[in-house]
Amino acid sequence: MENKGFVAAIWCFYISYVVPISGDLKSLILIISINFIAGLLASLLVQKESFKMDKWLKGWVAELFVFSVILVSIYYIGKQKGKPDETMYCVSFISYSCYFFYGINIFKNLKRLFPSNRAIAFLFYVLSFEFMKKMPYLENFINEENKDKNGE
Repeated sequence: MENKGFVAAIWCFYISYVVPISGDLKSLILIISINFIAGLLASLLVQKESFKMDKWLKGWVAELFVFSVILVSIYYIGKQKGKPDETMYCVSFISYSCYFFYGINIFKNLKRLFPSNRAIAFLFYVLSFEFMKKMPYLENFINEENKDKNGE
């Protein structure tokens, strides 16, 4: 019984510590969950694949864990260095980058599920191509990534 109290105390400390970035963490949980559900539905309904537990573990649990650890670690390091504004900017930048890439993937899967839906196709286009112009470094990253894929 004592272990439960200790675990509860640690959990309460952790939750109170990450309150300033709780919105980022909650939003990350939401976007990764929506991405997983959209990908699962596209796999089951369009590609006629069966549910795979390892895909679920990699696609939801592992990614959520990794990005949560990254955000909390950056927050912790920034707080220890006494740079709260810079820390929150960095946490926000990582969060918005995740929202962007997961958002594109969600709409890609929605396009597969609803191939004749013009609204989804339009939103996918805007996210994939037009939004890129508004994010610093994103266009350069995409171009470099395409070079690597093409073996240039």
